[in-house]
Amino acid sequence: RSLSMPDSSLLSTQLAVQVDASNVRRVNAIDEHWASPPLDLPPYLPPDADEAAPLEPEALEASVRALEQLLRAPMHVFWSRLLHDRSLSDFLDGVLRFSPRGFGRSAPRADEADGSPGEGQLRACLLRVLLRLASPEKDGGAAALPPADWSSLVYDRWLLDAPKLLDASALFGFSNPALARRLLASAVRLEPRYADDLAEAIGAAAEALSQASGADPLASAPSAGSREVWSLPFASAAELRSASAQDSAEAGRLARWALDCAGTLHAFLHAAGGELAASVLGRCEGGGVLGGRGLLTAVQYAVEAAAPCLRAILPQGSAARQSLLAAVAHLVRVAGLLVEIALPPLP
Repeated sequence: RSLSMPDSSLLSTQLAVQVDASNVRRVNAIDEHWASPPLDLPPYLPPDADEAAPLEPEALEASVRALEQLLRAPMHVFWSRLLHDRSLSDFLDGVLRFSPRGFGRSAPRADEADGSPGEGQLRACLLRVLLRLASPEKDGGAAALPPADWSSLVYDRWLLDAPKLLDASALFGFSNPALARRLLASAVRLEPRYADDLAEAIGAAAEALSQASGADPLASAPSAGSREVWSLPFASAAELRSASAQDSAEAGRLARWALDCAGTLHAFLHAAGGELAASVLGRCEGGGVLGGRGLLTAVQYAVEAAAPCLRAILPQGSAARQSLLAAVAHLVRVAGLLVEIALPPLP
């Protein structure tokens, strides 16, 4: 049984734990002691993973109960579990990465996903966990976890990073944009380096879209050689179109990737709003939004060069072709948002 917690930063606080009627010992407020026993959450893997099937209903219900228990926990227990319960961190990462996005149809609400009430409840709990993580002042007061301490726990220890923020945007940017915007804004406010990290991730997405359209990765590298040159691990749309034996399976793989990339960019811009999105995009390499290696140029290449090549390969009425059409729809919306962000309004 722990005794009362003083009004100071969690990182400099120790709690008195009453061992028995006559013995008390002191434990750091953020410590593995408070994460024992672990929540023992199961792995959350993609539905088609070879090594595991999707969560069974019983496991899904148990996972929701565990996250609800986490959300009810005192602040020091909440943070101790985030940092010291490996099953929890792996589970949260898995849900962020692999939970269905719904980009190819009407976006699900935060409390509903793919017709599964349990999955919807899980997503709703995930959003609440992320918001609590990004709002320490609402949890224990401003003194409980000031920005410098929050950054040392969250940024330095990778509790949140740019890919996770983009995954959260993908999951909640359409279904709950106000709360997704609060999450993004709080993270950048508490640690401004997230804006640079998001810009780097979006720049990588622009580079990937350009390469998927047939651009040479060496041509986009700066002459000074300050940036690592990388290439996509699959053939571009132009290469697939010009191959003697056109591979519809590979074209379908590229179409599904394009849908995930385009939908995530659209969800992020929709959730972030003009001011935050402009701040992030202005930090991107390659000329920001409108430059020669900017995101708008990459989107244009994808719509005008990659999409026609893939459309010529993919069978009419196939699921992959529907993914391609949905990707193009998202990219068109992305282009419109980028123009609104980059260009000043007309007088």
